[in-house]
Amino acid sequence: MQTIMKSTFLRFFVFVLLLFTTAVFALAQEASLKKANAYFDEGDYPNAVQVYKEILEKSNDKEVKRRLADCYRLMKQPVSAEYWYEQIVSQTGVDPINKYYYGLMLKANGKYEEAKAAFTEYTQLAPHDSRGIRQVEACEKSGFFLEDPGLYQISLVNINSKKADFAPAFYKNGIVFASEEYGKSRRIYKRRNAPYLDLFFAEQKGENPALLGIPQALRGDINTQYHESSATFTNSFKAIYFTRNNFYNGKANYSQKAKLQQLNLQIFTATLNVDNGEWGKAVPLPFNNTDYSTGHPSISPDGKTLYFISDMPGGYGGTDLYLCKLNGDKWDRPQNLGPNVNTEGNEMFPFISSDGILYFASDGLPGLGGLDVFATRQQSNGNWAIPENLRYPVNTNSDDFAFIMNPDNGIGYFSSNRPGGQGDDDLYSVVKSSGVNCKVSGLVLNKNTGQPVAGAVVRLINMNVSKETTADANGFYSFDLPAKADFTLYATKDFFFTEVKHLTTRDRDCNNPGQKELNADIMLAGIPVDPKTGQLSEPITIVAGGETSHPDLPLPKINFIYYDLDQYFIREDAKVELDKIVAFMKENPGVVIQLKSHTDSRGTKEYNQTLSTKRAQAAVDYIVSKGVSRNRLTAMGLGETQPVNECTDGVNCPEEKHQQNRRTEFVITGYTIK
Repeated sequence: MQTIMKSTFLRFFVFVLLLFTTAVFALAQEASLKKANAYFDEGDYPNAVQVYKEILEKSNDKEVKRRLADCYRLMKQPVSAEYWYEQIVSQTGVDPINKYYYGLMLKANGKYEEAKAAFTEYTQLAPHDSRGIRQVEACEKSGFFLEDPGLYQISLVNINSKKADFAPAFYKNGIVFASEEYGKSRRIYKRRNAPYLDLFFAEQKGENPALLGIPQALRGDINTQYHESSATFTNSFKAIYFTRNNFYNGKANYSQKAKLQQLNLQIFTATLNVDNGEWGKAVPLPFNNTDYSTGHPSISPDGKTLYFISDMPGGYGGTDLYLCKLNGDKWDRPQNLGPNVNTEGNEMFPFISSDGILYFASDGLPGLGGLDVFATRQQSNGNWAIPENLRYPVNTNSDDFAFIMNPDNGIGYFSSNRPGGQGDDDLYSVVKSSGVNCKVSGLVLNKNTGQPVAGAVVRLINMNVSKETTADANGFYSFDLPAKADFTLYATKDFFFTEVKHLTTRDRDCNNPGQKELNADIMLAGIPVDPKTGQLSEPITIVAGGETSHPDLPLPKINFIYYDLDQYFIREDAKVELDKIVAFMKENPGVVIQLKSHTDSRGTKEYNQTLSTKRAQAAVDYIVSKGVSRNRLTAMGLGETQPVNECTDGVNCPEEKHQQNRRTEFVITGYTIK
């Protein structure tokens, strides 16, 4: 009996000891996880990695693996990140975004087919996120992006350090750039375990842009104990705009909305004291906000437009590109560059060239790696062209960004963390070559008669080219075309609709006489208008679904716009359609359009007449806000008089049918010449 009692007591003691040990182990793991997560939330990824790996030596926690993968991704270590994302993406209950990140790491490691499969799965799991589709496209085009078109020669700049050197800006006879290495401050930024960034100037030595002198810190009120980077200068070099943590008058201004202490980026400006060569007091721009970041400024050559990035509310993704115009001595409200440029990802480091090309970096548009460099140009209709990837050797599987170019001499710089550098973000010089050209030529003809349209203006545009010519008496025009690129042709003349054509030399060998020449005749459709009155002989109605009353004319494919019950504000879905009208009117600067608005049958006839007029006027106001002259637009309210279905007074209809009647239609009614 005593033996049995001893045995029972022993088992009970072992059981309690195991419970105690397990509890102690669980508490220790919980404490370690809390510590690691605190490091992660502070952006101290190196220390977070160390603690997460210690936890995984004793457990197989899925969430810890995910956090570890995120750390390596944010530390720009794609090989390690790929390994850890691979551990979790096949498990159930994992957020689909991890499949997207896994694809990014595969792509960064050059595994394009595997990455394509991961992105394809992500598009099925998150069909609302266009990044998945864009990345599938990127993988499919990887061969083209990796093909060197022979446009750029790049060289590693001689002043790169073992730490980060990036964000070049033209300044006098050299560049200003940001660096962790050359500053006096040894304060450590935990997220990178490296010193805070400061701004430096390096003078070009001789004719080789890759050879620069010893960097010197900018003098005056520029560099502080926090980050300074991404500068831009006016043409006189007497004013600077640059990025800094929100540190002003000796005080760090933290976000009030962030859960953790967060010091956002802000844009500051300062003026040069020409007597002592020092920069004066740096002051923040008025559209800065402590609760979101603004940064990476680039000032236009005339000093009147500032391009920058921000994660302010209302954007398309992480950081978007914006512009802000200087009106007198005050800055207008920032304008988002729109969905042609901005994605659900991050657009960063804009640079507006003196020839009107906007270069920027993006991780959301189709590219080779993390950040790729793209180029776009604002078209005559005010819209931004679809961005063009600059391809290899500017872009690689790594992060390539902060591209600047002087079109007068074809010399520029950019930043990259690609292998073969000094160890981190490095500066590269780039020299643009003229290359071998193909040629396009053709006739501009009247679509109705087949006769030449003499005097028609023909424009050729892409990211690197903007040319214009006038068709001769026979309607003939011609342009030289750089190799391995895409182009858009616009042809226009008074009393004709503008015609648009797309060309490419991607699949042509411009050295081969048999492939050098392209033919592109352009057929212009006449506008049936009385030149004396400016009135059309028959109004041209643009109806839903892209069909028109004149299907032979190059009219926009547009849908009606719709309104909420008893409301006349412009909905987000309506803005998409109205933007098409804006683009069409800017491409065809003589066209006059009438907007005809309607209501459903609910409410009195008098009330609905007033409401429909307000709806038409709201649509007109939106179009005018996008730069179209108000005298080219008329607003007409028709109340409930023209329903598209049976839902008239006294008829019981579902909301879906009432919605069909709350609409605005578009009718071309006239033509005017400036």
